[in-house]
Formats: sequence, structure tokens, C-alpha cells
Amino acid sequence: MQVRVTKVLRTTALALFLVLLLNVTALVALAETGAQAPALGGQAVGGSITGSAAGAFANYTVNYPGNSLDLRIQVVFGPHDPNFDQQLGFVVYGPNGFQNPGVYIDGTTMELSFAQADPASLFVQIYNYAGGVTVSYSVVAKGLPAIQPAPSSAPAAAPAPAVTTKPAPAAAAAPKGLSGTLAGSSAGAFGHLLVPSTGDSTQATATLTFSPDDYAYWGQLGFQVYDPNGNVVAIGATTSTPGVRQAAFSLAVAGQYDVQVFDYASGVAMNYTLTIAP
Repeated sequence: MQVRVTKVLRTTALALFLVLLLNVTALVALAETGAQAPALGGQAVGGSITGSAAGAFANYTVNYPGNSLDLRIQVVFGPHDPNFDQQLGFVVYGPNGFQNPGVYIDGTTMELSFAQADPASLFVQIYNYAGGVTVSYSVVAKGLPAIQPAPSSAPAAAPAPAVTTKPAPAAAAAPKGLSGTLAGSSAGAFGHLLVPSTGDSTQATATLTFSPDDYAYWGQLGFQVYDPNGNVVAIGATTSTPGVRQAAFSLAVAGQYDVQVFDYASGVAMNYTLTIAP
């Protein structure tokens, strides 16, 4: 009897050891992946993921400063298809490997709130388990303090002598708006507003006013912003005003940004006005 009990205890201990080893291995792999992932801040970034039954992922990190700061990590997916709601989402890993999943706050937007006294390095993993389905997303970490530039210890340089130069000709004004009607299609119907950029990181805000704003078509009507390289950098998010979606983005790449209005609701006519500020 003593031998049998000893074998059971050894077997149990071995099983616990293997579980702990797997957890440690997972955390090490997570740390290695997180070390290569870009850090999130107050400016939304975006991309696209083509789903796989084994899971396809986009990874980011957040340097949380502590002090019980109210952090909100928000992910917007588009275009929306309710058939894949359960296969899209994101998870946030924190100290000791704990997991917090984002939850839907409307038809296209998921959010997670986080606060604690101690600083932490958070790992954000956006996932797509819908095999062969490509979705666009934007992700932002709201509530982080702005990074202040370090003061320079170098002495101030002597002012350069004034030089009178001929002012450069003013650049052509960027188009500020677009209006129209899209006849919805399951393959998508689109309107395009091209915004020229010199790559100086000017901040722009796109606002879409549209109808109908019906939950039956949630996520099928909206807009997204592509940079000159074809990357999705922002997706229109819901606002407190019905029929209005908005997104801010940085003109960080020289060329033309494409603000694309879309209508994937088959047979639904979408009336819209798109404006860009400033």
C-alpha cells in the first residue's frame, strides 16, 4: 500500500511539474514575442489579419505607468460580419501571465479597461480564427500620459543672422469633403477621398455622416483610412451622435492617403458626407 501511495504521489507531482513547465514555456514565448511587438500609444494604428483555424495574430505592447491610471485598450474591426463575432477579438496579458479579454461595446468595437497601482508591461494580442476571412482593425491605448521630451543640457546656440528669402509658393489645398450615395453590395461599394501628404505627421480627422444608421447594418456601413503604402491606419469609430463616425490619423508617410467609404449592405442605399479636418 505504501508503494502504491508513493507512486500516486510521484505521478501527481510529475503532472504538476509538466503543467508548470508548460506555463513557464508559454510565458517565455510570450515575452520573446512581446519584445518584438510595437508599443501602443494614444494614436490609433491599424492593419489587417487573414484568419486561420489555428489562429492568426497581431501583437502589440503597452508600457503601463501604474498610479491606478485608467487605461482603455480599444480595437475596432471592419467590415463587420456577425457570423464571425466569436472568432475575432483580443486578449491582454499582464504580470504573471494573467489574461483579460476585450468585450464588445458595440457592433464593431471591443474594449478593455485596466488599472492598478504598480507599473506593468502589457501584451496585446489581436486574433482572427475565421479561416480565410480577412478583416481590418485599428487599435489604440487611451489614457496614457503624453511623453515629454527630455530637457537639453547643451548650451543654446547663437542665433543665426537673418536671411531674407522669397516665400515658397503655397501648396495646393487638400480636398476637404466628399458627398454621395452608395448602392450597397455584398462585394462592397466604395467612395474615395484622396488626401495629399508631405509626410510631416500632420494630424487629420475624418468625419462621416451617413444614413441609414441601423443596427441591422452595423459594421457594413462606414469608412477606413489607407496610407500611401496600402496599410489600414484608422477605421471610423462610433460617436455619441447617431449616424456619425470619426477617426483621427497622422499623415506620417508622403504621398496620398485614401479615405475609403464603404457599403457592404446589399441593396441598402447609403447617403453620406465625408469631411477632413483640418
